[in-house]
Amino acid sequence: MLALGERKMDIVTIVTYASVIWNAIMIPVFFMELFGFTIVGPFGPPYLRSEKLRIVRYKKRFWTTRGIIAGTIAGVISLAAMVLVPPITIIPGIMTFRLDPSIRPAMAVLFGMPALWGITIQNFIGDALVGTFGPWSINIWNFVSVYWIYKLISDPSLRTKRSLAEFVIGCLFFQVLGWLHFILLVILTGVIPMELVPFYFASMMAMSLPSVVVSPLLVRLLYPVAKKWKLIDEDCGFLP
Repeated sequence: MLALGERKMDIVTIVTYASVIWNAIMIPVFFMELFGFTIVGPFGPPYLRSEKLRIVRYKKRFWTTRGIIAGTIAGVISLAAMVLVPPITIIPGIMTFRLDPSIRPAMAVLFGMPALWGITIQNFIGDALVGTFGPWSINIWNFVSVYWIYKLISDPSLRTKRSLAEFVIGCLFFQVLGWLHFILLVILTGVIPMELVPFYFASMMAMSLPSVVVSPLLVRLLYPVAKKWKLIDEDCGFLP
């Protein structure tokens, strides 16, 4: 029993430290973007690409009419999925499935930074509407979980094998890391016992899995419309 207890504590410790480290990376990135700077490098769509990995100041911000519309659409779609589609309970009190995390990667790929700000604001509104608003609602998980998916996809239309592979890997990897941001809030607020943290983290990772199916389908469906109306990230004037 002692060995089992020590193993559980080791897992809790690992998850806790991982969440602290990932937050130490991503919270500065959030404020960097907020104040008009971004990361570019030899990855991502052509209009965000650079020969070297570096931080640059935006030449043009997204607060154009198109940018506001794109961010609003992303937030409303995510909010509708959160409010209108009830969570499916898999294990009572521990594991549930929600639709909204599965469509946020699609919003980020389609609408870029406007979508990231839209779904970040949506988080507060959604929790208030469904009655789950609390200390844990003050978070930037929506931003953290899809930021690198948006940054790394070479073709936002997902029509190439490479971009689809980038998207699937990004969903599986970075959304899991995104959950580490939320885990730290769970630990700090004490909403669940520490010994249940690994199970809670596992349940949140499971919620990310459907995104590799739902989001690509949504991108293929909405991309032609978004491109026609010039609501894609590069059309919204959000250029480094």
